[in-house]
Amino acid sequence: MKINTIFVLLLAYCRIFAQFGSFGLNDPYSVSLAGSVTPIAFGVYALNSNPANLSLFNKYNLEIITPLPFPNLFIRAGLNFFNIKEYNHFFGGVLNEQGIYVARLLTNKDKKRFVKLFDDDAKIKANVSSNIFSFYYNFNNYLGAFGLSANEIVFASFFIPKTIANFINGNEINRIYDFSKADFKSSWYRVYSFSYSNEIFQFLNRKDFFLSFGFSIKYYNGYFILKNNNSSGYISFGDMAQIDINYKAELSSSFSPNLGLKHLFEDDTVKYKQDISPYLKPAGSGFGYDFGIYFKPLPFIGISAAIKDLGKIKWHQKTALYYSKGEAYFDGIQDLINENTRDDIIDSILNSLVQDTSHWSSSFYTNTPTNLKLGLCFDFSNSLINFDGILRLSFDLSKGFNDEYLNSRKPRYSFGFEFQLERHRPIIRIGYSYGGNDFNFWSAGLAYNYNFFEIAFGISDIQYLVQNLRYLNRVGFAFGTKFTL
Repeated sequence: MKINTIFVLLLAYCRIFAQFGSFGLNDPYSVSLAGSVTPIAFGVYALNSNPANLSLFNKYNLEIITPLPFPNLFIRAGLNFFNIKEYNHFFGGVLNEQGIYVARLLTNKDKKRFVKLFDDDAKIKANVSSNIFSFYYNFNNYLGAFGLSANEIVFASFFIPKTIANFINGNEINRIYDFSKADFKSSWYRVYSFSYSNEIFQFLNRKDFFLSFGFSIKYYNGYFILKNNNSSGYISFGDMAQIDINYKAELSSSFSPNLGLKHLFEDDTVKYKQDISPYLKPAGSGFGYDFGIYFKPLPFIGISAAIKDLGKIKWHQKTALYYSKGEAYFDGIQDLINENTRDDIIDSILNSLVQDTSHWSSSFYTNTPTNLKLGLCFDFSNSLINFDGILRLSFDLSKGFNDEYLNSRKPRYSFGFEFQLERHRPIIRIGYSYGGNDFNFWSAGLAYNYNFFEIAFGISDIQYLVQNLRYLNRVGFAFGTKFTL
């Protein structure tokens, strides 16, 4: 594989992503509460959760997030089938009689243990996020509130079916090892959004009984994408040492000309100028929309709903279709023992397996990760006598309408708790999330607001910090600041 292509994959694996799809983590606030922010996020944090929440009461009329003094970052990486303990067992080696570490000889019990690790298939994910800029301003109850934001989005995931564990464990006779469920996705975007919210009406002219609406208009710039379209494959073994192999792989790719990259099928003499800057020429672009409502039937209850990321992206720069297929049949061990036929058979198998017809392609479209978010909160902050702090419970349901990046058709549930004893004291946040295609996790975080400045951080997957670290297989944290006036 060419170095340029490897660079793109690493970039996609390690750069930035914002809150997209039903996953729902993008800043210290959402990370601390495990994504359960649809009914309680306000100010700049509402821009990526529910635009209707911009109308929520906020003691600050203006909030800004900038890269200075500290950028807003979220870093998370992990997998679901391996941890430090399992790695040390299978790959850490064992001491022999001479006191030297040697490879472990797997017993039947070890082999069963290895296969069991893949019971839920293998998922590998890694992301880093940063909010480039966010701005929120609340005019008044008549003109409403609006916000602007810019976020970078890159996502990469690998899905490996449990068939791979069975295949590694041994070649069972007359069994078909099907790898068709294997999947890979990677993409890099920048999203600009404008959001507006206002109250539809107040009940009995009371500020604590109201219904508000909000919407966001988004413009997507895509800089890179590599996605699996339709790939399949299998391998099987006969009772006379026959081997039957069949596969097909089809990937779509597009990337910005400014990256100076070339596709694998281009001639080695072809060279492109690299021009890396904060404003790359997009490989694709498109529009998307968010719509939300917020209903407050009682002073301490809030109900929130939003449909997010309705849109498409058209990829039109350096688009290519990577296509390869092949099939081969090996008729028993005797063919390899015969030196006269061995080389011819091996060459024939290799030639039939690698039929690469990758080529330039026309433009193509991808859907944005459209999803539904429903939230319920109980906010007792203003209901308790002589209490000047924060006391909130939140519940969130997220469900995607497609399987695009950071999205899942399976519903995901999140719960959050936010507490502050009194003003100018630290804010404590705890959350739990499960379901969907992502990992289940606990999270926690702290925030401190002093006059016009707030600093916050959150940690996901904190269950590994209170358990034995040998079970660690993922980690994530977020850090950010905002200015308030």
